[in-house]
Amino acid sequence: MVNYFGIELLSENQLTFYIKSTWSGGLQNCTVYISTSSDQSSFTEVIYEKIGVEQAQWNEVIVDIPAAYNNETVYLAFRNHAAGDALLLDDISISGKNM
Repeated sequence: MVNYFGIELLSENQLTFYIKSTWSGGLQNCTVYISTSSDQSSFTEVIYEKIGVEQAQWNEVIVDIPAAYNNETVYLAFRNHAAGDALLLDDISISGKNM
């Protein structure tokens, strides 16, 4: 499953979120993609990938967004590679600086 949203960036941007798995049957995998288009086929650049998201505890993730996207409107997609809904995201935020 892929969910995405669009946002206008500033400069020196960071994506912060918390992630955990609720599935006891194994580890979950998560990838975050970035694009300047909302077309799902354009989500090819990976800015974060985690194989083996741990169960039962929230883990903070901080990702530096590439400078090539400064001052652009971008779309971020979060992909759970497993079937089902055993991957949780919380407190998604983006911070940056006005230049």
